[in-house]
Amino acid sequence: MKKWVCPVCGYVHEGDTPPAECPVCHVPGSKFTLQAEEKTWAAEHVVGVGKVFGADVPVGTCADPAFLSTGQALCYTPAVAERFEHGYPPDAPQPDALDAFCRALRGQPDGSVTFVGIGPMKNIARFLADEEGGALMRAKVRRMVVMAGRFETEPPVPEWNVEMDVESARLVAAQWPGEVVWCGWEVGKDVIALREPCALSADNPVRQAYRLWSGGAGRSSWDLCTVQWAMDGENANYAPSPAGTVDVDERGVTRWTAREGGRHRYLSLAVSPEQAARSMEAVLAEYDHETGAKQ
Repeated sequence: MKKWVCPVCGYVHEGDTPPAECPVCHVPGSKFTLQAEEKTWAAEHVVGVGKVFGADVPVGTCADPAFLSTGQALCYTPAVAERFEHGYPPDAPQPDALDAFCRALRGQPDGSVTFVGIGPMKNIARFLADEEGGALMRAKVRRMVVMAGRFETEPPVPEWNVEMDVESARLVAAQWPGEVVWCGWEVGKDVIALREPCALSADNPVRQAYRLWSGGAGRSSWDLCTVQWAMDGENANYAPSPAGTVDVDERGVTRWTAREGGRHRYLSLAVSPEQAARSMEAVLAEYDHETGAKQ
């Protein structure tokens, strides 16, 4: 199936011919361009967002050419990659996450890093199993914060990030020697962020991505809640559980057990979902995308 890209907002249309007009910004279909068949977008769109905000950090993927380059991800990844400078040559191979992890950690002081995982744990498990990567993680990382698990659901069912790679999730839960804070599915499911109109500027790439993905309806904030707590472990929006242990069974179901001296905690939402969403948007709006500086 051919893919046609809007030159203004980056909307991608799948079909033999372009649409009559863009359903997002109403540019005539005659302005659309045909996307290369094997084009990938994962690294490009992440680096594009980083550069807008003045962040230049190592970026890598799981080396899967379909990662964030097919299906629903095409609602927003081409838009960001096409509209915001990322510096990748056309059709360049996606960099490997293991190399990116190592580059990011080598120069950091011991015990200074908060490591955040917001997807299936394949790359984290690879990192732990790698000789250099595992040594760097154990030396540099103080705390791991992951969007994973369901802790307040009856009957217990697997959470998507865990279910997509149960083996890796079980390895990380069992073998990571430091603190792990689990931000489960129930925390972010009702926190609907970036519902239009929102506080971010109209051409902010994050706002554009959310608008393209949801049509302006916003989206549950599983990942944003995870990152917000990782940035500020004293954030009053969230209540950590006592210390304990999280076990992942063979189906991917996560179970927390209180245990003195345990390495694991899980988060609960301590405010209303609406209050949490407003707080999150206020943080995102603090960053001026034109200057790359926090106001």
